[in-house]
Parts: sequence; structure tokens; C-alpha cells
Amino acid sequence: MPRFPHFSNRVQDLGGSIFERYEKSMRAQGDNLVRMHIGDTYRQPDYPLAFEEQFRQSHPNFNCYPNTFGTTALRRLLHEKVNEDNFELKGIENIMVSSGGTHALSAAMMAILNPGDEVIIPTPAWPLYFGIVKLAGGTYRELPLFADESEMNTAELSAALESCLTERTVAIYVNSPNNPSGRQLTEAQLQTIIHFAERRNLWIIADEAYDGLVYDGEASPSLASLPGAFERTLTVFTFSKLFMFAGIRLGYLTGPAEAVRKANAALVHQIYSAQMPGQLLLEEAVKTRREWKPRVIDAFRHARDHFMLHCPVDIAAPAGGYFAFFDIKDYLNGRDYWDVIEACIDGGVSPAAGINFGSDFGTWLRLCFTGEPHERLQLGLERLGRVLLNGA
Repeated sequence: MPRFPHFSNRVQDLGGSIFERYEKSMRAQGDNLVRMHIGDTYRQPDYPLAFEEQFRQSHPNFNCYPNTFGTTALRRLLHEKVNEDNFELKGIENIMVSSGGTHALSAAMMAILNPGDEVIIPTPAWPLYFGIVKLAGGTYRELPLFADESEMNTAELSAALESCLTERTVAIYVNSPNNPSGRQLTEAQLQTIIHFAERRNLWIIADEAYDGLVYDGEASPSLASLPGAFERTLTVFTFSKLFMFAGIRLGYLTGPAEAVRKANAALVHQIYSAQMPGQLLLEEAVKTRREWKPRVIDAFRHARDHFMLHCPVDIAAPAGGYFAFFDIKDYLNGRDYWDVIEACIDGGVSPAAGINFGSDFGTWLRLCFTGEPHERLQLGLERLGRVLLNGA
């Protein structure tokens, strides 16, 4: 038993930030470092923000506790947004505001996972999700899906899903557009996942953090919009990506009303409620999204295209999201992979190591193309090229 100074078993093998290993090296670089390791944007929000005295006068209760599910006004706006952009919701009872998408995913796991239960995670996957499952007492099985440029057909995907199934499996995690690969699943692939979940009585966790951020052609539909999905699916959205407001730490969870209530029970015992000022602040952003959204997508598309133009290695263009993800095994030239990562940082550019996104990606890199202005992005890619192509 974990008496002082020991801690619980579930946190013993959990690391902190995936970038802690290089914190000292990155800090030593100071402003010289082109920061391409984390999914953020240098752009400021491109929509009106109320603040200071005007904000206080308009929202006299801004310092009070909100409803633990979120403010009624924001939930009504999100209800309209999801109905218009994603899938049909009956009412605001199907929505819960959380402290970021990360927290929504955690509350969802607490709601559906008992200790020892398993989740299927298609990889490469966002690194924190592995830890979220562990913190809920669960385990996971990885299903390599997003890195292969040749698309899995529905029969292959169905067989792969079945191969991951055990008597302890209770859910499958789906992130499309995908972090880190930038790929999105087709409607046929999504429907295959839904049919699998229906056959095996599984929950689906749909992580749609990059909702709307697709650059070539149409986005695939939200998973919960497809037949058979909604009643078994908890869908997570965030204000950190398209809304460009990672620092406000707000997201929201949607799904069947009873599942949302169970997730809210977890939320109440973790944080009680998401912050009130941020919820009030984002009302205008949700209302006006059709005005500013095309500008944001266009700006990120230009960033993606600028990245591809100057990328020192030949890779497939990411279809959506913030990232490019690619294998550098042909560029190691006898060097240790981790030495190459260190050489990148010492050379003034910081990638994210692929192994953090799944056990099959120990020679891959993830680079964020939205986190720096174009000239800094180009500088970072030049520095990356010197390390990978010249061994410098």
C-alpha cells in the first residue's frame, strides 16, 4: 500500500511531458530554437474578444461557479454548432464542457473503464491517450493504422480489429484527422469500426480535436453521424486547434445523455467545473466561426504547403491537422536515433520523437508546421536538413 512517501501503482510508470528528456537542451537553445515539437500556433485568435471593463459589465457573474456541465449559453451555442457541423444532438443534455480535450478524454475513460479493461488504440496516436487509459486503471492494444500510405480496405481493417479483441476489450479510440500523421479515415473505414463495435458491444471514443482542419477536399464525416454510432460514441472536441486557443484550456464532450452524465460525475470529482471566464469569452467565437474559420484553414493550408515546399525529405503531404509524421531510418547513417534527436536540438530545431506515438515508430519524427511563422518554419527545416542529409 502506497504510504508516504510512495505513490499509487498506476502512476509509477507514467512519465511527465514527452519532451522532458530534452528540456535542458531545449532551454539552452533559448530563442534560437525553432519550436516544431509541440502542436500549437503562433497566430493569435482571429475573432473578437471581450475583456476588461466591457467584459465585467457584460458578465457580472464571471467570477462565480458555472454549472458543472458548462454554462447554458455556451452549451446552447455548441449544440447548434455540432448540429450544423458534425451530427445531430437532441439537446444540451448531450454536451459537457471540460477543461480542454485532454480532460474530456480522461472523464470519458473514467466513465466507461474498470481496472484491467482494455482499449484498442490505432497508432500512431497522441501520446497522452496511452497515459489517460493507464490512469483509469486500464490497458491498451496498439493497432498500426495511420502510418502506412497504402490504405487498409474494410476487410483488412475488420480483420485487424478482430485480432486486437480480447475478453477485456471495452472500447476503441478513434482520432481522425490523426495526430501525428495528418491522415483521416474514410467513411468506409469509420463504418467498419462502427460495425465492429456493434458486433462486440464496445464503446467508441471519437477524438475530433482537429475537427474542420482538412486541407484537400472534403473532410470525412464525424464518426457519430454515421448509422449505429451515436448511442455508443463519446465524441471529444477542443478549442485548442481550429479556435487557436490552447491556453484557455477548454473543450467539450458529446454523446448519449446518460454517458455524458457519468462523465460529468468524474469531472465533478476531478475539477468540479470548467472555468467560467473562458466559457463566457468563447461564446462570440462559436457564434462567428463561419466568418473566421475559412481564414484560419487557409492560413494553416499555406503553412502546410510551405512546409512541404521546404521539407528536406520526401514525404506525403498531411491531409489535415497540425503535423507531418515520417520515418528517418534511411537518414540515420549508422547513428543512434536518439543521438539524431539530440543533434537536431543542438542544431536549433526540436522535433517530437516518434516512439512516443506508438511502439512501431521508433525511427519516426513528428513536426508541427503551424507553430512558427513561415520564415522560422523554413529555418527549422533547413536545420533539420543539415542533420538528416549532411550528418551535421
